[in-house]
Amino acid sequence: MPGVTFPIRIDVPVLQTSEIQVNMAKSLKQSVEASLGAENVQIDLQLLDKDPYYNATYFAESGAQSDFDLSTASGWGPRLP
Repeated sequence: MPGVTFPIRIDVPVLQTSEIQVNMAKSLKQSVEASLGAENVQIDLQLLDKDPYYNATYFAESGAQSDFDLSTASGWGPRLP
């Protein structure tokens, strides 16, 4: 396909101290890469400590502060450690 370089790489920030979030991100990675083929799309999990994770997701005030492609950090849910 002209104009596209494969594999397409998608950065996903993950709070590395949260077992739930790490497992959820690993499941997303496995599902996407198995469905679309890792030769086509690769999910790059960005394992972050608490401060960088929150600064890039919940506390970001502009798009420039959110340097990732896809995030599961939205809405509400159980409080993460």
